[in-house]
Amino acid sequence: MKISLSIYNSILFGELRPWIESNRNQDIFRQKLNPAFKWEKGTPEDFEKALMEALKDHPLLMDDDEVLIEIEENKIVISSVKDKVFEALIDIDIPPFYTDKTEYYYYLIKNEGTRLINKINKAIELCETANLAKSAINDTLDRIKYLLSETSKQIKQLGYDDDLPFDAIPDDETKTLKKECDYILKALQTTLIRLILEIQELFPSQIVGNPLSEEEIYLKLIGSPSPAMSVAKKITKLNEFIVKRFIEQMEYSRAKAIQRIDETKKHYLMYKDVASTLTDATARKDGLATHIQILENLIFIRDFTGNQQNPSFEDLQSDNITDDYYNSYTASVFEIIEEPSAPNKRLELISKEEEKFAFLKTSYNIDNSVYKLSIPRKVLKWLEIQKAYINENLHIDFSKLKGVDLPKIPTSLTVAEIGYLLRTLEEEGILQPKNKTDLSRVFSAVFSSKKKDDITFDGLHKEFKTPKNKAVVFWEEKFMSLKQKAYKDKEKYLD
Repeated sequence: MKISLSIYNSILFGELRPWIESNRNQDIFRQKLNPAFKWEKGTPEDFEKALMEALKDHPLLMDDDEVLIEIEENKIVISSVKDKVFEALIDIDIPPFYTDKTEYYYYLIKNEGTRLINKINKAIELCETANLAKSAINDTLDRIKYLLSETSKQIKQLGYDDDLPFDAIPDDETKTLKKECDYILKALQTTLIRLILEIQELFPSQIVGNPLSEEEIYLKLIGSPSPAMSVAKKITKLNEFIVKRFIEQMEYSRAKAIQRIDETKKHYLMYKDVASTLTDATARKDGLATHIQILENLIFIRDFTGNQQNPSFEDLQSDNITDDYYNSYTASVFEIIEEPSAPNKRLELISKEEEKFAFLKTSYNIDNSVYKLSIPRKVLKWLEIQKAYINENLHIDFSKLKGVDLPKIPTSLTVAEIGYLLRTLEEEGILQPKNKTDLSRVFSAVFSSKKKDDITFDGLHKEFKTPKNKAVVFWEEKFMSLKQKAYKDKEKYLD
C-alpha cells in the first residue's frame, strides 16, 4: 500500500519546481487562482476539483491519485471515508505570500497537506490488517521525512540569503527568482513538519519508534536548531477527529474509551491556561467537554444496555436519542429499588447502582463544572434524588403503601395520552409533586387506560418523559374542544 506524494515530489524534483523556466511567468499562476483553490477550510472534494483544474497542464500528478492502495496486482479505488479533515489540525506560521506565484504555491502546498491526511485516513480504513495500516503509515511518514531533508538541501542551494522582508521584491531578476524559491521551499518545509506532527498525533499507536518533537525534527531531519516558530494545535478539531474515528471505525472496549477520555482531559488541562481570546477558550472548553460527554454516553450504551453496535458520533450527542436510554434505564432501576419494603434495603440497592459508575473517575481530575450531563452522570443525579427521598422518609412503612387497595378508575385514554396530560399539568404548575416520578407512581396505581386495566409505572413514566406526537395531537384537538365548551359554559352560567 502506497500513499501518493506526487505533488510534493514534483515541487522538489519535477515539473512543479518553481525555479525552472516554465514556472517563471506570473500570469500562469494568476489564471489558476480561484476561491475553491484558495479555500483553506473547504471539503477535500472541492479542493480536489480545483486542484485538477489548476494542474490540468500536469495530468500525471493527479492520475497518480486514483490508486491509493495496491495489494499485489489488485488495485482498489477509494470512494468514501467516514471521517474527513477540513482544515489543518496543527498550524505553523507561514509568512504571507507576496506575488501570484507565491500565492499559488502557498495554497497548493498547504491544502494538499490537508488532502493528504484525508488520503491516509481513507487508506487506513480499507486496510485488512493492523500490520498493513502500520506499514502504510510508517512508509508515508518516512517518505515525508525524506522530502523534508531534501527540502532543506534545496533551501541551502537555492534559498535567498538577504534579510529583506518578504513583501519587498528585489530589482534583480535572479534575486527575485531566488526569493520566490526560498519562500516556496520554506512553505513546503513548514507544511512537511506539520504533516509529521499531525500523523504522530492522529496515529500514535502505529508509529514505529518515538515521536519527534519540533526541536528533534529540526536537528535530525533539517540539520539546524529549531527557530522560534509558532506551533498551534487546533486541539478541539484534532481531538474531535480522533474521538469520531475511535467511535465509528475502531473496535470498542471500555478500557480504550476511558483512555480516550483521559487523553481529552489531558488536553483540557494542558491548554486551559494557554493565552487565547475568550471566545477561543470558551469554544475549546465546550468542545472538549462535549467529547467527554459523548465517550461517557458510548460506555453507558455499550455496557449498560446490551447494545452491540456503536451509535454514531452525532447520535451520541443527541439529547433525543440519549434521553430514551436514560428514561428506560431509570425506569427499570426504579422498579428494582421499589421491590423491597425496608428503606435500608432500598438504600443498599442504590449504592450498588452507584458503584457501577466508578468508571467516571479516571486518571485525570478536572473541575466538575467542566462536565456536561452525559447519561451516566444524569443517572447518578437521579440516584441521588432517590436516595435523598428515602432518607427523608425513613419513618414510612413502604410495605403499607404497597398494600393500599384502591379501586382503579377507568379512562378512555391511552397510556401515551395520560402521560402527556400529566406532563402538561406538571409543566403548567397545576400538579406540583416533590418528585416527578410521584405522578407516574400514583396515576399508574389508580387509573386504567383504554387498552390496559393495569398501567405499569415503567410504561407511564416513559410516556411522561418522552411524549408521542400522536398524544400531543390528541390533546391539541381535545383542548380546542374544551375551550369551545368553556366558552359555552361561560355564557350558560353567566351571573
